[in-house]
Amino acid sequence: MTNQDKNKKNNLFHEIGLLFFPSRALKRFNISKEDFKRVQVNTSKRMGFLSFVGSIFGIVMGLFLVIFTFNKGWGDRGINIYIYSAVFSLFIGSLVSCILLAFPLFSHKDYKWATGIGDSLFHASIALTICFFYVADIFNGELSTTHSVSTSLLLIPLLILCQPGYWQISVIFNALFAFAGFGLVTYGHIFFQTSATLELILLCLFYLVACYCTYSAYTYVECQRYYIENKNTELLSRSIHDPLTGARNRNGLRLYLEDHLTLWKKNNEKVLVIMCDIDDFKLYNDEFGHLNGDSVLKTLVETLNNAKDLHHFHVFRYGGEEFLILISHAQESEAFTIMEMFRKSISDLNIKAPERAPYPILTISLGGALWAVKEDYTFHNHVQDADTALYEAKKGLKNKSILHTKYIQD
Repeated sequence: MTNQDKNKKNNLFHEIGLLFFPSRALKRFNISKEDFKRVQVNTSKRMGFLSFVGSIFGIVMGLFLVIFTFNKGWGDRGINIYIYSAVFSLFIGSLVSCILLAFPLFSHKDYKWATGIGDSLFHASIALTICFFYVADIFNGELSTTHSVSTSLLLIPLLILCQPGYWQISVIFNALFAFAGFGLVTYGHIFFQTSATLELILLCLFYLVACYCTYSAYTYVECQRYYIENKNTELLSRSIHDPLTGARNRNGLRLYLEDHLTLWKKNNEKVLVIMCDIDDFKLYNDEFGHLNGDSVLKTLVETLNNAKDLHHFHVFRYGGEEFLILISHAQESEAFTIMEMFRKSISDLNIKAPERAPYPILTISLGGALWAVKEDYTFHNHVQDADTALYEAKKGLKNKSILHTKYIQD
């Protein structure tokens, strides 16, 4: 066997190990305990859907058994109270759980209580049905070597496939059901001399192993889904944010406009675009170094974001030391005040400026353009207007704000 074949074989065993050992899957997908709680919530929702489908199957099978029972379909087997109880448990339990599980599945509200109760009721009703059918088979003498497969065992695959949502409930339920099975098998063997004891004990053991494997597989799939969704979210966040300052970049600006531009035109929105530039930033980098320059950029973004509790307010890194501030729902009476507030908030930091700068502290210049968004509006022209205002602000000694106002007419 070549090294490549050995690696393939080891990878195969590793994947199988991940599939049936959830702790390994958590390590592989780097899922913390807090994240695993969210995974469990998602798993519970998926399992709730499976239980809903299973409950529909239970209703159909219950109706069939009701008709079968009242038409004396059991023949010479005889009908006793246990068969009636099994049929009643299957039909009524499945019907009620189906109704409860339908609430969170087909409504916009999150009925967690309905999911939990409906899921538990479905599993409990199926488990009781299995037990009642098994006891009925014991009393009717059906569990012989040649008739070891009880009617009750036909429902076990349903319990294996439709696991309870949370792992704690799953472990407790499956363990109790398996031990109940062991107890009933022992009871039938001691008091009714059933000869299928070994086969039924093996089936109980198989049930436990199958439930563990099924739930582990579901958990693995949900961990993988959670990892992929969060990784995609992380990658999207990285693609739209500047890694240094945390402000959105031009790609983030593009996506923001795609989401809001149509609504702006529809509502004839007033939008304020502010171009913000650090005065003499090249001199600052030359004198104090680029690392200190990076620190200033981060401080600038933090200060702009904390300057005032503005709604519909976003900061984008537009160039090296240029930032675009976008404020929708802006009012003409407060536009210039906002710009001055930004400018003064940076001056108040008292960051030492380079010796050749006109001011002893670092300052910014701002150019703003307040436009009413109409059908012929283009964001490119809006930014150009703000850029022109910035160019005017940087003439002379800089450190000032210039605002252009333009309401586009029909």
